[in-house]
Order: sequence, then structure tokens, then C-alpha cells
Amino acid sequence: MMSEQKSSRPSCALKIRRIKAAIPSTATRTVPYPIDRAVYRRRNLIERLFCRLKNWRRLATRYDRLARNYLAALALVAVVTDQSTGSRGPYKKREAG
Repeated sequence: MMSEQKSSRPSCALKIRRIKAAIPSTATRTVPYPIDRAVYRRRNLIERLFCRLKNWRRLATRYDRLARNYLAALALVAVVTDQSTGSRGPYKKREAG
């Protein structure tokens, strides 16, 4: 029984696939967990993309029956949200001036 519960934990599934979590420790922790900043930056970028996509009800509820229509809507929304947020692309800093 215990082995079944242990293997169903997300952390165990990540260890089996050799995936490391990219979640920073809390600010109040005396000894912070080590974290790869580049991996965390990519994770944060993807997280923000999904937050923007959730605002589009058609994508969130997946009204389209065909995968190609869904993927086309996904591409369209990604372009529209990218332009509306003024994104400069991943990891590019704002120019001074």
C-alpha cells in the first residue's frame, strides 16, 4: 500500500524521468534550495503564456472539434497576445531610451 502511494507522488514521477523542479524556495528559508535561473526563467515564460491563453474562452474550453482548427486558433491567439503585450521575445532586455 505504501509503495503504491509513494510511486504515485508527482515528485517520484519526476525523479524517475530525471526532471528537476524549477521552483524557488521561500524568502523566509534560511538555506535556500539551489535553482537554475535559466530553467526558472523559461518556466516562468511558459507559465505566463498559459495565463494569457486562459483569457481566451474558446481555447480554454476547446470548442473546436478538429485538432488543426484548435492549433490554428492557438497560433492566432499566441500572435495576438504577443503583440498586445508588447513582447520583445524571450529573454530580451528593454532598450534604454
